[in-house]
Amino acid sequence: KRQIIYTSNSYLMKIFLSYENSKRDFNGRLFLASELLKKKEIQEVHIGWHKNIFFELFKSIFSNKEKIIIIDCNNYDYKFPFMKLLSFFGCEYYVIDEEEIGISYMKNEGIIKLRFLSEQFGKLIQGKFVLGDKNYEVAKRHMNSNISKIYKTGHPRIDFIKNVLDNKKILDKNFFIKDDYVLVCLPENIFRSFLLLLKIKKNSEVGSLAIRNYEFRKGRYKYVREFLINLKKMVKQNSKYKFILRVHPTDKEYEKKYESFFKDCDNMIFNTESNVLYFISQSKLLICGLDFVAVESHLLKKESISFLGNVFDYAKEYKGHFGSDLSNLNYCKDFDEFKKNFDVLIKKSDNQNIINKIDNKISTLLSYD
Repeated sequence: KRQIIYTSNSYLMKIFLSYENSKRDFNGRLFLASELLKKKEIQEVHIGWHKNIFFELFKSIFSNKEKIIIIDCNNYDYKFPFMKLLSFFGCEYYVIDEEEIGISYMKNEGIIKLRFLSEQFGKLIQGKFVLGDKNYEVAKRHMNSNISKIYKTGHPRIDFIKNVLDNKKILDKNFFIKDDYVLVCLPENIFRSFLLLLKIKKNSEVGSLAIRNYEFRKGRYKYVREFLINLKKMVKQNSKYKFILRVHPTDKEYEKKYESFFKDCDNMIFNTESNVLYFISQSKLLICGLDFVAVESHLLKKESISFLGNVFDYAKEYKGHFGSDLSNLNYCKDFDEFKKNFDVLIKKSDNQNIINKIDNKISTLLSYD
């Protein structure tokens, strides 16, 4: 996607915004681009997938005289040689990490460290944007010598959610699904996790970090498996309602396997089109797990169900998760609780199925204001 503004200003800039997952990240980037283009010195803003956008960026460096800036979606060390080369041409490099939200609850320092910068990379960049105070403190542990380059700015993803909430009337009128439906969002992949667990078990050369995180991945796999078993039971018992399942983005290529699992459920359909925020807003009821969808439902002020099962026994990382204590969510540990909450909430009208305000804890954590 490209947006161009022409200006007579002699000092022009061209900005590149990368994203990892288009369904999750693109609209936040588009929202950020719309704000950047209000500045007269910015000539162009390019938005693209993080593994493709560098081709356009290199082309611009060799063929244009504008100031080049990239605001990247992650800062893995494999990008260091690219950025070292680009720095010779005066390119400025910033980072908004899409996975940074998860750092707020993760306890595994190995995983957390991946989201930050090596010492040499930290010296090269111009800045890293973080959500707020808590993540700023985490960043200080891993980027202590480059602390002046860390900025507490909030996140375009959060700002876009607020934009969806503010424009709900437009969405109500134009959303392409007109029938009532129950939305189900899986909190994690299961088929990709299974293959990864198999690979780790058979091959010790997949990497020390992957091996160290074997139990963590195994726990998340068990959690989603339990989620799916209870969900199928719920779908079969409520055949008069339409269910829409959105698999986790990292399991999209295995959607046919999910369809096979639910093949005897005529009221289950699959739809991963458009942004999940729109589906949440328009659903009769949302069923989710412990992931950012739970938080999104809260920021959209929608009362929902979160299936927990035995997640805290399966994966200790989930203890303290930002989605585990939200006022809009009705948490279920087993099928009986799941069914009870479903029966109550499905009967509520749309106007009743709304909470009044955002919890202070999550508002502070995500720099909502």
